[in-house]
This record gives sequence, C-alpha cells and structure tokens, in this order.
Amino acid sequence: MIQRKSRMLMGLILAAGTALGAMGQNKPEPVRYDGYRVVRVEPTTQQELDRIIELSDSVWSERVGVGPIEIQVSPEHFAQIRAEGFAPVVLIDDLQKVVDRERAEIAAANANRARGGDAIDFTNYYPFADHVTYMNQLVAERPDLASIQSIGQTLQSRDIWTVNVTGPGDASNRPQVAINATIHAREWIVTPTAQYLLTRLVRDYDTDPRVRNIVDTVDWYITPVLNADGYVYTWTSDRYWRKNRRNNGGGSFGVDLNRNFDIDWGGNGSSGDPNSETYRGTAPFSEPESTVISNFMASMDDLRAHVDTHSYSQLVLHAPGTFAQSVPNESALHAVAVEMSDAILATNGAFYTPQRGLDLYEAAGTFSDWSGIVLGAYAYTIEARPTGGGLGGFSPPASEILPTAQEIYQAYMTLAELRTQPLRFVVPASAWSDYSDSETRTVVFSVLDALNQPLGANVKAFVRVGSSGGFTEVAATPLGNDQYSVDLSAGGCNSTLEFYFQAMTSTGTAVDFPANGSSAPIVASVTADVVTFSDNAETNTGWTVSGDATDGQWNRGVPANGGRGDPAADADGSGQAWLTDNVAGNSDVDNGETILTSTQLDAPAGSRIGYSYWFNDIPGGEINGDSFRVQVSTDGGAYTTVRTVTSAAGTWRTDELVEGVDFSASSNLRLRFIANDIGTQNVIEAGLDAVSITVPGNCNPVCLPDVNGDGMVTAADFTAWVAAFNAGDPECDQNSDGACTAADFTAWVANFNAGCP
Repeated sequence: MIQRKSRMLMGLILAAGTALGAMGQNKPEPVRYDGYRVVRVEPTTQQELDRIIELSDSVWSERVGVGPIEIQVSPEHFAQIRAEGFAPVVLIDDLQKVVDRERAEIAAANANRARGGDAIDFTNYYPFADHVTYMNQLVAERPDLASIQSIGQTLQSRDIWTVNVTGPGDASNRPQVAINATIHAREWIVTPTAQYLLTRLVRDYDTDPRVRNIVDTVDWYITPVLNADGYVYTWTSDRYWRKNRRNNGGGSFGVDLNRNFDIDWGGNGSSGDPNSETYRGTAPFSEPESTVISNFMASMDDLRAHVDTHSYSQLVLHAPGTFAQSVPNESALHAVAVEMSDAILATNGAFYTPQRGLDLYEAAGTFSDWSGIVLGAYAYTIEARPTGGGLGGFSPPASEILPTAQEIYQAYMTLAELRTQPLRFVVPASAWSDYSDSETRTVVFSVLDALNQPLGANVKAFVRVGSSGGFTEVAATPLGNDQYSVDLSAGGCNSTLEFYFQAMTSTGTAVDFPANGSSAPIVASVTADVVTFSDNAETNTGWTVSGDATDGQWNRGVPANGGRGDPAADADGSGQAWLTDNVAGNSDVDNGETILTSTQLDAPAGSRIGYSYWFNDIPGGEINGDSFRVQVSTDGGAYTTVRTVTSAAGTWRTDELVEGVDFSASSNLRLRFIANDIGTQNVIEAGLDAVSITVPGNCNPVCLPDVNGDGMVTAADFTAWVAAFNAGDPECDQNSDGACTAADFTAWVANFNAGCP
C-alpha cells in the first residue's frame, strides 16, 4: 500500500521499450537502481512534505504526513535534499545492491534445490508460473478438500487463480472467508504468505484438529496473486513495479488496483495523475483485475471475513480508510484487529500495530474498505514484515519468508474463528501427541468467545479408548482466565485414544470441538516409545561452552528479544533456551565459533534425538559462509558432523537424528552444537532448545518362557521346550545366543521364574 511517483526516466525507458518492441528489437534490460538510496527524512511542515515527495522517486513508508517518512531517491535528488537543508538518514545506500543480493539468493537457492517435489517452498522467492503449479499440486493432493478455478483474467489475459478449500460434504451453508495477496506487484513476501495458509489447510487437515475444524466449517477462497501482470513484470523488467500494466498513454503505465474500488472512489489518498503510483484509474472498477475479484466476492452469499495482504510496515488496518466513510461497527473491527495482532505477536515475537486505516493516512477506493463497507465482511489490510525500509523494505531476505507466513497464518486463523465459530477452543498439540501405554495426561485448554460468549460452566471432554463404542463424559476443572484442565487416560499399547471437547454458550447451546464431535473426534496413538532424556533448558543438565568466538558465546536464559535476528521466545514454551550471548543490542556471534557440548548421554539402538534450533542472520545479507553445525561423538573421542545449516530463518526449526543413520548406538554419546561467524557483514544468532532422546518400545514383547504360546507361563511350557529342543525349533533358544544347546534349559528356568509382563 505504499505510494510511489513514477519518475521521468522510467517513462522514457518504457516508451523506448515499446518503440523497440514495435521495431522487432529485443526487450530492454531490467530497470536498474544503481546509486538510488532509501532514506528517512523528517519534514516539519506540509510545504516541506510536498517538497520531499516531489524530490522522491518513491515513498516507501506507510505513513505519508508531516514527520518521519521513508523515500527512495536518485543520486541527484539525494544531493538536492541535502542541499535544501534536510538531514536524510540513509537506510539503504545502494538499492541496486539489494536487488543484486536478492537475485543472488534466489539463484543460489535454486542451484542447491533438489528437483521434483513442490514447485515452491518457504525459503525462497518464486515466479508466477511456479506459484500456479504449486496451487495445482496441492489440489491434486487433496481433491476432496481443494479445487482451483480461474475467476477471470487480467488486462494481459493471464488467469487469476483462486483455490477453494472446504471439508467434505455440502458446503452451501458454510460461511465464506476470502484471502488475497499481491494486489501490489512488488510485495513479494506476501505471495508465499497466502500459499502458506493454503498449504496448512490442505496438509494439516488430517493431523491438526484446529485445521480440521476450520476447514469442515468454513468455505475458504484464497487468491495468492491478484495482480498477475504486475507480478510477472517485477520478475522480468522492474523489481519495484507496484501497479497493474494498463497503458495510460504518453509513456505512462499502470493503475493502482488498491485505489480502483467503488468505495469513496476519487477521494483523498488517491490520485488522478496517471504517473502517480496511487493513480485510481478512469472510473471505479476500470481495471479487469478489480472487476473480476469484486464480482467474484459479491457473488458469495455469506462472506464473513476478508484480508487483503500487503507489505510492509507490520500493521493490521481496518476501516474507515477516509474521513468520508461511515463505519458503524468500527469498535468491533478494532477489537478483532487487536486479537489478530496478538496472535501474530505470540508466534515469533513480531508486533503488528492494529489501527484504523485513516489513522495512518487517508486512502480512498481500497479493496478492504470496499469488502467491509459494501459487502459487510470483517475486512482487513495486513501489512507484513519488515517495519521499515532499512530492513530490506520490499526485498526482505528470504529468511523472513517463513516467519512472516507463520505469523500471518495465525492472524488469518484467528479472524476466521472469531467470525465463523460459536466459540473458540485453544487446545495444545500435546493433547494429541503420542501417549504411552496406560498413560494419564492432564490437558490444559481454553474456551474463548467468538460469535458467542462461553457460559463458563459445563465444560467437558468425551473420551473413549479405541475407535468403537461409546464415549465417556469427563468433567473439566475450571482454572480461571478461561482455562480448563481434564485428565485423559490412554489404553494399551497399539490402541488409540479418541476424544472431543464440549462447552456451552451463554444462550445455552452446546458447542463441540472439533465441530463434528463424536463422528470426527481427535485421535491420539498409544505407543510403547519411551522418552529417556528431555531437556527444556530450564536447568543446566551438564552442558559446557567452549570456542574461540570473541563475542556471542552460548548461555542459557529467557530470550532477550534484542531485535537483531534473535528469537523473541524459546521453542517449547518452558521459558528458557540456550542462546548466543542473549543480551539486548549486541548478542550475535563474532569472529569465530561458539560450541555447546552435552553431557554423556545414552542413545541405544533405534533411538531418535530431537531438538529445536534457531539460526538467523539479521535481515540484509547472505550468510557468507557462516553455519550452524551439529556433531556427534559415540566413543568419547572424535566428533562427526551430521548436520550443517547454512540457511537463515527468523523462526525456530526442528530436526531429528536417527540411530543407524546419523549415529551408532552408544551409552557414551555426546552432542555438540556449533554456531560460527567466519564471514563478513553478518549478525549471526543461534539458539537450542527441547533436546530429547526417544527409545522405541515394543507393543508386543516376546515372552520367552511361554514356549507353547498360550499366553501363560506354566509347567506345560517345559514340555513344549523339550519338544522344541529335540526338534531344533527357534523357541528352544532361551538365552538369545542364536543356538539351541543345553544352556538354554538353565535360561528357560530363569525366564520361567522371572515371568512375563
């Protein structure tokens, strides 16, 4: 949603390109930004602001008014700004270097990426064709949940693809939620954000009860790339192109689609100048893209919520967008925006300011104002990471893609639940993680208001062991603050534990979670696996720190959230983690490596070592040879490197080492986690949490003395053993040495006396 004024050079380049194209020449080279800067200036009067905008090539900040403003300027205009007495603070010294860094990251990731599999991932940026392929891949995976359609075409006849996701059965009475991204072409980080929502809805349906519930009860429509022509153009010709590709004549191109909707069209915050980046077009819905999406959404009979996803500035905006608009439910819109902001903050520690659009700046004819005021949806504009142009602006490093997608996913889900569910149930994943044989587990969950308010009484769970038979009602214990606890007891090994929750609304209506209750309960497996070691970093279980780094050595504590690429919270929710330095301001690893070594651990055959790790570089550059390494020693001596991580991500990641693949069984195993800083121009942050060792159990252990296999150990088994001895049958081998000898008689007697479980 950032304003930009077309510069004369751009018009000349485009005009020249058109002329050359007509002459059969090659297309012009992509626009370059050599020497262009992004700076922050603080005009103190409207006259100064007007002059700053006049000298800018592009306004990058969301706030356009007297006070701090971030702009993109040519070398000549930068010099002019300084000459006129302003004091620009340089955020990006050379914009072309940012473009080059981004292209190099994309090329390197593509070179190292395995062929086949998903057309996109969330560690890199991808062109339009790959996004379309990925949407089709997800639909092909789950045709029972997802379908894809072209809802119309762009100005240049590209299809505008929308994926519909909803659960099996008749969806005609389900409320609708619409999500779109990339109405502004240069905002690349939000395209994978919409795709991430689509991915989670499709791929987590069978394993996450929250997802199953919201898919079974909501009709979702997701449009990752609305401005397809502009998005393609940012890949081929001009990385920072914003508008669509309308030829306005006179060398001017593009209409700002987010000023082209029929809500206060032509009002403040839009422009009638075709060269302006907020050019509103010749009339409301003059552009095919805005016409197509508005017609499609207007055809929905129960649209409850809509999000138009943008970058950047970390905001959750709602109507009114201009002083001319009347919004009777403004306070309710703001309350939901606060909930969405809170959900984002709880994910990776990033704060998105919830506020009215006009409190930022007036903007007439915007998509979310139209869907909210005209269609009656709870409609929002989310502005994604980063907070400012100094962190990459429209070109944040690829390491920001996943955390951005994760946090906005939580906002999408929160909005959908608040606008479509009678109540909200917040149930931790630990409730359905594997249970051990006959385990009783206390589950703490929340019941919150949504369309209705909870009664606060009669909260319960319904539980059964296995997949058949009736459910047993178990009353939940109120804990205060909308929280409840319930004890869930599993059965025997290799069985399942099935359950669902129920609460009453203040009007006396019973609400199940998941929504289909006994017909589609939460299912947890019961296994014989045993966690033999678990370390949540709340105490030091014997770790030691070494290494030659001059700063940023490992230490344990609650994350300081210093804002330099370090985590805002630990990985497992216990509070503490192992972190590099962990102080506000200067917490990164410098000039060497820091090594965290475990105490001696027992990792027998079949064991799995799990852990969560953080490895990030402050936005603005590549890793440049730095890494996060995991090493294993099984004999008290030399270490073997089993993992080398060179990709940055502003989120906790998980991994697992498997005995027989990554290490050999040992009762003298040690782990080392090494973060190093050997490159330049990097702020390397690392973390470690939730280390565990899981040993597989046997749900059907062999009872050696029960030679006749009748399930009992009796004198009859001696007769059976003699027969096995004489026949040389495997049951004769009671000491498991692979041979049948007289020694097995003594072993049988010992096994007989010991009995079987």
